[in-house]
Amino acid sequence: MGLLVVPFVAAGSQWYLRRTLAPIRPGVGRTLAVGGLTVVIAAVLAAVSVWGLAQVVGETALAQNRRELVEITRVQQGLRDKAKRNATFEQQELARAAAVSVGDLALQTFKLTLVLGLFLAVPSGIFLRK
Repeated sequence: MGLLVVPFVAAGSQWYLRRTLAPIRPGVGRTLAVGGLTVVIAAVLAAVSVWGLAQVVGETALAQNRRELVEITRVQQGLRDKAKRNATFEQQELARAAAVSVGDLALQTFKLTLVLGLFLAVPSGIFLRK
């Protein structure tokens, strides 16, 4: 849920910049910089939050998360077209799912937050500058 808020926070920061510099137009570069900085800060906060939460809940919750991820991967593999299935690739997928670490979760959260944030921050930075 929090990941979906990030693009709107970036757009809000760009809108706030525009309102603060009311008689002057902020320009594309400044607007994109403010939106990008907002998204980067949010992505860092999200990654640190996931890492901190994983440290607090402990290894048992992470082991349960791994088991659930392996089960989800198996279900997705079962839904694949039989002509496109590859046993070696499927085993590698299961091994990666079973070996997920706290750092992997934090990095994935950082990347996803960054991509989703920039997905709206760039267009809103272009259109909210006027």
